[in-house]
This record gives sequence, structure tokens and C-alpha cells, in this order.
Amino acid sequence: MNKIASSKYLGNPIDIVYEYEALSKPYVEMIAETIVIKAEQQPDLKEVKVLIERFYKKKCKALIEKRIAYYVANFKEKPKSVTIEVSFNKWGSCNSKRELTFNYLLITKPLEQIDYVVVHELCHMKHLNHDRSFQRCIGAIIPKYKQVEALFHSEEL
Repeated sequence: MNKIASSKYLGNPIDIVYEYEALSKPYVEMIAETIVIKAEQQPDLKEVKVLIERFYKKKCKALIEKRIAYYVANFKEKPKSVTIEVSFNKWGSCNSKRELTFNYLLITKPLEQIDYVVVHELCHMKHLNHDRSFQRCIGAIIPKYKQVEALFHSEEL
């Protein structure tokens, strides 16, 4: 296996490696603390980026849906839809139709931070602004949310 890049997954540093395998198209999987790209030939960095983005989106979608299922009992309504996308300026959003959108790079953050963003967006289903009622909504579910929120402000997106 050849190391071709490094990244993070659920807050932990991980290696991205290439492993030869006779496949018609590249396949990506997580083995222990490593993301393995299996392909006939080593992909260039542009292709690695595309493969990892696709892999992260899939993993992020599954995890976000699981975390929403865990927290949604605290709310009267469920989200209408959940979308995972590329964003350069936000971790998540919620519109007035209860459509939630999350940045696929959340999968690189620790679960505590992912949960904060999930709860933040779920609270927006009831409170579309950041007033005190909204803050109380988050605080009722994540009492130490200000500490977790501060982690986002100390990092770049």
C-alpha cells in the first residue's frame, strides 16, 4: 500500500492509501484507521479528491441521518429532507420548509461537533433565527453547546 494523502475522519487523523487491485473502476473503503483506494493504477491527486469527496458524502449522509434519528424525538416535527453538499462557508443550514443541508466535511469533525451542528439545524426548524429561544433549544439538548460552538470559531472551514 502506498500512502498518497492524509485527512481526518471523525476528528482523528487518517492516511489515504492506494492498493493495487484489478478493478474496472476505483473502489474506496475504510480499513481500521485508513481510507484505502483500490484501483488498477494509482489515481492522481485530482482523482483522489473526487473519490474521497464521494466517500465522505456517503459516510456523512449515513451518520447525519443516524444522529437526526437520535435527536429528532426532542422536536415536534421531523425534517422534510436531508442533503449533503459541498460548502465553503457553512457547516449546515435549514430553510422554512424544514429542508436540512449539511457540509460533507462534517465527517472530518469529532462526533461532539457533528451533533452540535445537527441539533443546531434541528432547532432552526422551530426558530429560524439565533434568538434566545433558539439558544435555549440547543442548550436543552446540548448543555455545553457554547464550548462546542467555540471549537468551530477557532477553526477554518
